[in-house]
Amino acid sequence: MTAKQGVEIRILGIRHHGSGSCLRMLRALEDFEPEVICVELPPETGFHLPELLEPSNSAPLAFLLYHAQKPEQCYYLPLADFSPEYQAVRFGLSRGIDVRAMDMPAAHMLLSHQFKGREAGVLDDDQIFMIRDPLGYLAKSQGYEDSEVWWTQYFEHWTDHAQLFDMILQLMAELRKLSKGSDDEETLIREKFMRECIRKCLKEGFQKIAVVCGAWHGPVLTLPYLKKTEKESIRALKSVPVSCTLIPWSYERLMLNRSYSAGILSPSWNESLYRMPEAPISHWMSQAARAFREYGYQAGTAEIIDAERMAYNLSLLRGMPAPGIEELRDALISTLGQGDAGRVNLLAGKIFTGSRIGKISLERTELPMVTAFKKQLKILNLLLYWEESNDQVLKLDLRKSNHLEKSRLIHQSRLLQLDWAVEMPLSISAQGTFHEHWKFNWSPELEVQLIRSATLGNQIEEVILRMISEKLDKRSEDIALLGELLEHALKAGMDQLFEDLAQKIRELCLEVEDTERLALLLRPLIAGLSYGNLHGYSTAHCQNLISLILPRLVYNFGPQCVNIQLERAQKMVQVFYLIHSYFFHFQDEDLRLGWRDQVLKFRADTATHPLLRGRASFVAIDEGWISHSELGLSLLQECDPVSGAQPAARWIEGFLIGANAFYLLRDELIEILDNWVVNLSDEDFKEVLPLLRRSFSQVTYSENLRIFGKIRKLEAKENAPVVSWVLREELAEKALSHFQSWLLSSS
Repeated sequence: MTAKQGVEIRILGIRHHGSGSCLRMLRALEDFEPEVICVELPPETGFHLPELLEPSNSAPLAFLLYHAQKPEQCYYLPLADFSPEYQAVRFGLSRGIDVRAMDMPAAHMLLSHQFKGREAGVLDDDQIFMIRDPLGYLAKSQGYEDSEVWWTQYFEHWTDHAQLFDMILQLMAELRKLSKGSDDEETLIREKFMRECIRKCLKEGFQKIAVVCGAWHGPVLTLPYLKKTEKESIRALKSVPVSCTLIPWSYERLMLNRSYSAGILSPSWNESLYRMPEAPISHWMSQAARAFREYGYQAGTAEIIDAERMAYNLSLLRGMPAPGIEELRDALISTLGQGDAGRVNLLAGKIFTGSRIGKISLERTELPMVTAFKKQLKILNLLLYWEESNDQVLKLDLRKSNHLEKSRLIHQSRLLQLDWAVEMPLSISAQGTFHEHWKFNWSPELEVQLIRSATLGNQIEEVILRMISEKLDKRSEDIALLGELLEHALKAGMDQLFEDLAQKIRELCLEVEDTERLALLLRPLIAGLSYGNLHGYSTAHCQNLISLILPRLVYNFGPQCVNIQLERAQKMVQVFYLIHSYFFHFQDEDLRLGWRDQVLKFRADTATHPLLRGRASFVAIDEGWISHSELGLSLLQECDPVSGAQPAARWIEGFLIGANAFYLLRDELIEILDNWVVNLSDEDFKEVLPLLRRSFSQVTYSENLRIFGKIRKLEAKENAPVVSWVLREELAEKALSHFQSWLLSSS
């Protein structure tokens, strides 16, 4: 290569997301007035670079580069307003300057396994550390634990941009000399591609070339090094088809962590350094004070001024040229936090990270299904929940057509495996299946999942059908998953998907005997049968499946409640409720009679867990299947001292679960309970008291008062009935006092 006389290459070595680097770089570009700018980005991003200028797009953003057939093979290149690469592209394109993406193509980088590591034994540990993290190496040699803090202190606050970039270049050149020019193969090949891009610019006749790259690469991209390596070649590399798109990003994802070593400690601080370079601390402290006030803490102007002064004083004491993030944190704790680090840690996300999320113009989306999905979000006013950090709960009333359409799209997104929307439990004021409350949690990974889904088809329904078909073809026996898919399919209005799920469910029902597992399908089916017209789908599908599942649950439930542990019994109580709820809503007299016979049978079976015997007893008396005298006899048997205190307490718990104490208000039942409690030993009483308190906490205050009144009447009787065991007077007084206080406090 023979460069024309007068050619100048200006190397601008930066730190990724370095706000000071970005400001100095912009001034250097203005002074240099380049004809072309080469930026450390893969060439696949070139087509999308003009999008960084569009007013409808706002940072933080990220280039997503992915395998066109396997989107899960991908990587991100995040950009913030204060990222030098982002501003270099905007600087060039806004002035009509040619901008080139000079890094190695992502088509090769996605196959990172094809690159060799560093040769063992060539370098010592010190040199390896130098190559792996040159800034960390320099920071450690200066006594800094964190390379970002070191870089910020020595370079981000530098004012002479011309001298700054020359110094960085010399410093990195010396480090590369000490490391003998060695590095991992991928980095070395990447640098060859960068040089190849610069050589191409020279061949095209450009005289002034600006190169914006990571500081480490600078020394091997200079004009002398280009001449030195003029005859180098790049070995044949494997590649994959690559697609690139621009997606929203967030400050949280710019944070320094194990998965993103190029991250920064505090995006909000970097933003202040970039936007308010003359007064970054005042700007940052004002933002922090606002976060304190929003949470309800006091944060006055005087405290902000004190915090700023303290930050400067701390930097002087620590020998720093300017306050860094640690000085800001310590000053914040001492002033606005009033010495309580917990206050600052509580608000760390807002103060040190920031909540900014980028936006992307909808028109720039390329894949048809992604376009269709986001257009639907926009039409239904749901796009703000996708693109922004939104803590609000979306409350839907499905009786309204627009709300119903929103619900359908959200359920479709769940079928697309987008973990974006979480259904919230309904408040008392919004009971009913015609209400849905949703909360949203957007993350950049959702964009990858959306793109992955979009490779299966062009329409949302088409993609869902293919995705679910693939799941069903794998012969999954996860009934919980099938139940979830079934519910979303019904509420998404996808009748065509229901038939495939129904067939899979029919197959499993012939194999599965466990009522707990089968019951997972019953809840969405009952809801579907109850509110099918509201959601706009046929209820015949639901009825057919219920007719298959419910008889198996009815006749297998009792035998599966025998000799089981408490944890299993608690789950079976939920199954009991599901089965019985069907008969509460729908008429099926033959099956209802069968269920009644089963309930009466296992209610009286001592091998059945007492929790379930108690639940069955409440249902039996509530439905009129047993008389009050039969209930009293059952309670007397349960409270027999021979049976033990714990089973009786569990029976009471089962009887009162989600119910009331109306049927216990009869005098003879109160007397049985009273005698049982006062005759408990101290040890048994202490053991069952917490359980009884929890059980009766569900009882209304008025019912507890009535129970208490009946106990006082029993105490006042001169000739109390003789019970089947001896009442110990010395224990009775003590137990009665406990029982009375327990009843009143439980409400």
